[in-house]
Amino acid sequence: MNWGTGEICSVACALLWAIVTISLKRAGETVPPFELNLLKNIGIALLLVPAVFFFEFDAWEMFSSSDAWILILSGVFGVCIADWFLLASLNLLGAGRNAILDCLYSPFVIISAWFALGEELTLNRIGGGLLVVAGILVATLSERNAGKVKKLSRGIAYGIAAMISMAGAIVLAKPVLEKAPFFAAMEIRMLAGITTGFLGLLAVGKFRTFAKLSTSPEFPHLRVWVGICLPAFFAMCLWIQGYRLLDASVASILNQTSTFFILGLAYWFLGEKLNFAKVLGALVAFGGVAIVVL
Repeated sequence: MNWGTGEICSVACALLWAIVTISLKRAGETVPPFELNLLKNIGIALLLVPAVFFFEFDAWEMFSSSDAWILILSGVFGVCIADWFLLASLNLLGAGRNAILDCLYSPFVIISAWFALGEELTLNRIGGGLLVVAGILVATLSERNAGKVKKLSRGIAYGIAAMISMAGAIVLAKPVLEKAPFFAAMEIRMLAGITTGFLGLLAVGKFRTFAKLSTSPEFPHLRVWVGICLPAFFAMCLWIQGYRLLDASVASILNQTSTFFILGLAYWFLGEKLNFAKVLGALVAFGGVAIVVL
């Protein structure tokens, strides 16, 4: 593979997302996942405001109604629903095991891109996807009865739902993202996700609780606004740029290098053990990713 701007953006996104994941895991110990995800999205949307104002002030006129609705739908599923499932899974499985489960993202993107965008579905991509699934089974099933991870099956289900939602959302938006103004398109997706989050809180009667939580002196403001929102903003910019410049399949595979970054950071900063099953599962899953690249 010849490395260019798109490839560098996708791998840099993986590193930043690993940092965000560790921060989310820490913050998730005191903040519920849905509320934490909403606050993260609000922070990213606020950071996008000056970028849109200075660089794309008149960009809104360039969006057709169909493009806008595609970005809105992508934001609902990819920003709100997918991220909520991801954080719920992260809290149940831990950062290391969740990172291995994230390897499902590439196969789901490959299948979605083949079905919706006509990208090539080759034998090495199919074989690589099967290896990814095998690696996840190796890393998770060995501890089903260990008692260290509660509600393992639910955590896996949440993680799978997150990857399906995220893959479908980015593949849906890719044709629009390739031609749309960069920051404005991201802002539409974020605002759609935030609006859906607020409606969800109102529907279950938890909006007042959310407002009280986010303004409480005990709330970890520094960790959320600086340790999560700031790197998440740059990670999302690099993520979108990677998809603008590369095939969805290739971008998703390079994003998958976050697996190794997260495993290492979880070991150093969260004290999560790198047991044999977890390391073997990561190697098998990432081997599947490598096969797809070759």
